[in-house]
Amino acid sequence: MLRFYIKGLFRDRSRSLMPILVVAVGVTLVVLMHCWVTGVLGDMVVFNARFATGHVKVMSRAYNDNIDQMPNDLALMGTDQILLDLEREFPGLEWAERIQFGGLVDAPDENGETRAQGPGGGMAIDLLSPGSKEAERLNLEKAIVRGRIPEHAEEILLSDDFAIKLEVDPGDQVTLITTTMFGAMSITNFTVSGTVKFGAVALDRGGMVADISSIRMALDMQDATGEILGYLPDGEYDDLQAAAMATSFNNKFSDPEDEFSPVMLSLREQGTMTMMLDIMDYFKGLLIAIFMIATVSYTHLTLPTITE
Repeated sequence: MLRFYIKGLFRDRSRSLMPILVVAVGVTLVVLMHCWVTGVLGDMVVFNARFATGHVKVMSRAYNDNIDQMPNDLALMGTDQILLDLEREFPGLEWAERIQFGGLVDAPDENGETRAQGPGGGMAIDLLSPGSKEAERLNLEKAIVRGRIPEHAEEILLSDDFAIKLEVDPGDQVTLITTTMFGAMSITNFTVSGTVKFGAVALDRGGMVADISSIRMALDMQDATGEILGYLPDGEYDDLQAAAMATSFNNKFSDPEDEFSPVMLSLREQGTMTMMLDIMDYFKGLLIAIFMIATVSYTHLTLPTITE
C-alpha cells in the first residue's frame, strides 16, 4: 500500500511537484523577510549601542535620572575602582568610559580675535590608549572627510558641516569654552586634526570628538566619567544576558538611597530602546505568521488531497 501511494505522488505532479514548490517558496519568503526585518531594525540597535547605550551602561543614579541633560556635575566618581570591579565581576566584556560635553567653539583669526563661533556638543572617548577599540567602534576611520584621527591629547575632530560653518581646516586652532564638573568656566585650546561626517543630522550639525584625557583636564573630571559602556564579547546584544548582568551588579554595588552610587542599565532599559526591541520582535513574528498562514491556506485550498 505504501508503494502504491509513493507511485501516485510521483506520477501525479499536483500531489508532488506543486506542494514542494509552494512550501519552498513560502519558506524562502519567510526566511528572506525575517532576515530583512532583523537587518534593518538590527542596524538601528547596533547604531544606538555603539554611539549611546552600549549593551549595558553604568552611571550614577542622579545622572540617569537627568540623562537627557547629560549633567557632568552628576558624573560617576571613583571610576578607576568601578572599572576594576566590573572587570572582576564580568570578565571578557569590553568597557569604555565616555563623557558627553558641550560648549561654545570659537575660531580665531590670525590676530587671535574671534572670526566665527558656534555652539557644539561632543563625545570624549579613549582614542590614544593602546588597544582601544573606540575609534573602530564609532567607525571614525571611514567617517573622516578631511585630515586624520587625533594622535595627541590636544587635538579634536569636528563634524565637517560644523568646520565649514566655522571656516576652519585641519591644523587650525579652535577654543572650547565650557564649564567644569564643578560649575567653573573652562577655556581650552585644541587643534583640529580632521573633520568627519557621522550621517546623522544632529551629530553633523555641531558634533565633536576628542580624547577623554583632554576633556577630563578641561572639565576637571579626574577619576570621574559620565558613562561607562559595556560590550559583550561577540559584539551582539543578548537581552537576557545583559538583564542578568544589570541585576547582579545593582544588587551588589548600587545603593537606592545614594544618588551618586553606580547603577547599571541594559540596552533595553535605556530611552526608547524597549519600544524598538519590542517592535522588532513584533514585526518578525507578524511576518512569519502571515507567510505561514498564506502558505498553508494556499496548499489547503488549491491542492487535491491524496484520497481524491
